[in-house]
Amino acid sequence: MKSGRTPLALLLIGAALYLLVAVHFLNYAPDDIYITLRYAKNIAAGQGAVYNPGERVEGFSNPVLLALLTALQPLLATPARLTAAAKGIGLVAGLLALLLGAALARRDPVGSPYWGLTPLLFGLAGYPAFWAASGMETGLHLLLLVLALGGYIRALETGRRAWRALAGLLFGLLALSRPEGVIFLVAALAARALLLRRDGARPDAADAIFTLLALLPLGGYFLWRHAYYGLWWPNTFYAKAGGGLSTWADGGRYLLGALGPALWGNALLLPLFAADLAPWRKTTARSLVLLAALAAQAAFIVVGGGDWMPGWRFAVPAMAILCLLAPTVAARLEQALHHKRVADWTAGWRRVAIALLVLPALAAHLYAVRQTSRAPSGWTGYRDAEFFAAPYAKVVDWLQGQTPGSDWLATGEAGLIPYLTNLPTIDCFGLTDAHLARVPGKRHEKVDPAYILGRRPRFIIIGGARRTASGLSSDFAYGRSLLEHPLFQSDYRLAHQEDSLLVYEHR
Repeated sequence: MKSGRTPLALLLIGAALYLLVAVHFLNYAPDDIYITLRYAKNIAAGQGAVYNPGERVEGFSNPVLLALLTALQPLLATPARLTAAAKGIGLVAGLLALLLGAALARRDPVGSPYWGLTPLLFGLAGYPAFWAASGMETGLHLLLLVLALGGYIRALETGRRAWRALAGLLFGLLALSRPEGVIFLVAALAARALLLRRDGARPDAADAIFTLLALLPLGGYFLWRHAYYGLWWPNTFYAKAGGGLSTWADGGRYLLGALGPALWGNALLLPLFAADLAPWRKTTARSLVLLAALAAQAAFIVVGGGDWMPGWRFAVPAMAILCLLAPTVAARLEQALHHKRVADWTAGWRRVAIALLVLPALAAHLYAVRQTSRAPSGWTGYRDAEFFAAPYAKVVDWLQGQTPGSDWLATGEAGLIPYLTNLPTIDCFGLTDAHLARVPGKRHEKVDPAYILGRRPRFIIIGGARRTASGLSSDFAYGRSLLEHPLFQSDYRLAHQEDSLLVYEHR
C-alpha cells in the first residue's frame, strides 16, 4: 500500500469500476429527471420557471442542474439528446468527484500512504456510479460536496485564510445542488467551532467571510424564490414534509438498511471508522469535518424519512464521505496494531484470511448493485435510454394519438409522460402541485381525490394498478383514493392500459 505504484493502481481500478457500473446503468432513467427537463423547456421557451404555464410552483429541487440543462436546451432541443446530456453531466461529475477525492486523500497528513483506498472504495461503492449515470443531480451534488469539503479541509490544514473564505462559495453552490446541501455548511461550522473550543482559540475574520460567502448565493436564491413563487421554501419541501414520528421511523429504518451498502456490503467495517474518534486531542481537522458531515447526512436521512427510490440515493453522499475518511482510518488502525505489539498482521496466512473475509463481501456488494435495475446493460440507443419503462412510451404514443390539445392530465409520476406530451398536468404526488403538497400526511400518502376530480382533468393515469380479491387497486394512495371515489367511478371510463398503467378518460 505504501509503495508509490500501489495507490496509483488502486486509483485506476476504482475509476474503472466506477465507469463499468455507470455504463451498465446508462439506460436507467428515473421518471423524476423529466420534471427538471420540463422546467428547463418552459424556461427556454420564455414561460418562466414553471411546471404548468401560468402556475408558479417550484417543483424542482436542483437549481444548479436545472440551470445547466436550461442552457443546453437550445443546443440539443430533442428529449433524447437532453436526457443523454443530463446523464453525461452526472457521469462526468461523479468521475471528477472520484479523482478530486483521491487528490484530497493524497494530502492527508495522517493517511496519505493509504490514499489509494479513497478512489478504490468509491468505485467499489457502486451506487454513486448508478445515480451519477441516472441523469439526476446526484453526480453533480457529489462533485460539489467533495469540492466544498475538500477546499475547506485544505484551507484549515494549510492555514490559508483566503482559501477558507472562498470555500464558502462552494458550500453556497452545494446548498443549491440539493435542498439538504445546506446541512454540510452547518456541519463545517460545527466542526470549526469544536476545533476552536478544543484549542482555546477564537473565530477570525476568515470565518466570518466564509460564512458570508456561503450564505450569499443561498440567500440570493431564497430572495428570488420568495419574489417569484411567494414562498421561502420549495414546494417539494411541503410535498415531502409531514408524517411526524412515522416519518422519522421510516428514516431510521432506511439508515439502518443503508449501513451495509454504504460500507461496501459489510456493515462489520463500521467499528473501524470509530477508530478515528479518539483520542479527542489528536483528532485532525480533516477527520472532524468529515465526521460532522457524515453525522449531518445521517440526521437528514432520519428526519427526511429516507427515500423510496432504489439504489440508496440518500446514502450516496455518506458513501463518498466514508471513502474520504478511509485513509486516515487505515493509518490509525495500523498505528493501534503497532502500538499493541501485534505481530505482522499483513504477512502470510493473515493476509489470506483478510482476503477470504473481505473479497466475498465486496463481490456480493457489486452483485447487489447490479441487481438494482433490470434495465438493459450498457448504451442501447436514445430510444431505450430516454424511457423509464416501455409502458410509459406506449402511453405517450396513445395520448398523442387522442389529439388532446390543452386538456388536463392527472398522474402520479409526473415526469416523462407530461414532458413528452406537453399536457398541463396535476401531479398527484404533489411535487409540482401547491395544494396537494400541503395535504396532511407523509410523502406519497398525501391524497385529496375531491380536489383532483374537481379540476375535471380529461385524462387520469392510475399507476401501480393491480387486481385484488376485492377488485381493482393501486400501489399508490392517490390511485386507491380515486378508484374508490364515487365521482371517479361515474365520470371516468377506462380508455387504455399498458401493464400496470391505467389511463382513464372523462366520459
